[in-house]
Amino acid sequence: MATSPLYYANVIDGVGYLSTANTNRDGSGTIVDIVTGGASRTTIERVEIKAVGNTSAGMVRLYLYTAATYRLIYETAVTLVVVDKSTPSFSVSVPININLASAEKLGASTEKGEPFVVAAFGGDY
Repeated sequence: MATSPLYYANVIDGVGYLSTANTNRDGSGTIVDIVTGGASRTTIERVEIKAVGNTSAGMVRLYLYTAATYRLIYETAVTLVVVDKSTPSFSVSVPININLASAEKLGASTEKGEPFVVAAFGGDY
């Protein structure tokens, strides 16, 4: 047990823009890298997913890239939302708590060809 708290040496706020449809769950197709692990351990505490406009029912998927392979680690359902002056676009916060070793990546894809911003928050130790 640690006798003193650990603090991030560097705060991480990786961001990616998704807009290409990828119906695959096997790690193939278009996957956008959101953040890459640093020389020391990188911890991602949460991921924020925000649609840029209207959405139809579908999925946004998160992947872990290790050993030259993307592997599906999380899916979140996207709901139908028609944006107007009083209806905000789809958004979700994912408390993921994942550690990335050096050169490992957190990536994302969207099932539909609809634009999303995906942001990862955490830090390097």
